[in-house]
Amino acid sequence: MEKEVQRLKKEIVRLKDKILHLEHRLARQDVTVVSILRQKGFNLIQYNPDRGLLLSPQVEARVEGHFYHLMGRYSFRLFLRDLITHQKHFTLKDLTRYCSPRIAANYLRFLEEIGLVARLDRGGYALGLKSVSSIGPTLEWFVARVFIREFEAPAIYGVKFRETPHGGDYDVIACLDNRLAYVEVKSSPPKGVEAADVRAFYQRLEDLSPHLAFFLVDTELRMKDKIVPLFEEEISRLYGVEGRKQRPVVRLKEELFHINHNLFIVNSKKGLATNLKTCLRHYQRQKFSF
Repeated sequence: MEKEVQRLKKEIVRLKDKILHLEHRLARQDVTVVSILRQKGFNLIQYNPDRGLLLSPQVEARVEGHFYHLMGRYSFRLFLRDLITHQKHFTLKDLTRYCSPRIAANYLRFLEEIGLVARLDRGGYALGLKSVSSIGPTLEWFVARVFIREFEAPAIYGVKFRETPHGGDYDVIACLDNRLAYVEVKSSPPKGVEAADVRAFYQRLEDLSPHLAFFLVDTELRMKDKIVPLFEEEISRLYGVEGRKQRPVVRLKEELFHINHNLFIVNSKKGLATNLKTCLRHYQRQKFSF
């Protein structure tokens, strides 16, 4: 019996390694997204940048897999925001605003093990990287990985084009069933999102012309109070009163909203991947309705 248990454990480890290997192979299919963009006439000057990331893309698959798993937890993303705020010197107490000391200690232990944080001689810890200004780039990386891992959809992040009418960065672009999906990722809460952000989002949609789009705010707060009104105001500005009637902001479920079934306003409550999946299922049902 003991030998059989050991054999099964080894087989589980082998299968986990195989899954991670396949995920890495799929991740390299970013060429699919790049090819479609070039076929549409775009000149890419940047995508998948390393700069600003907390985790190096060159880490081993096991480390990336565990970091990805933790990034799926809202408490870990809030923990990382506090860590970045205090990056030159912090203690465990500085990281417990949004999670218990026990959970924070587990997060910190993992980051120390993989070399992201280091103990200081004077006590406490420091981020073991050059200055990282925000969680934004890492969050974009995570959203791209969600498309790759959960939906088997090639995706790239931190995209820049040359000579687009409005310019700007494109946070995440994915390819779903040979259709482009664009995700604007906001790491700040709703109070940090302004009318100019929504206007820039619409300008990027005009330049890119994706099949579907997401305005994703990494928060568990309500979208109805501020984000939805910002969209309604921008729609009125762009299309007038009659145009707004043709493009109502409709609640899909809880704090998920859609505009004409292909533009989605999304928050993090219930999980980013879960919410994106809900939106994708709605989009597919509308596209293939009979």
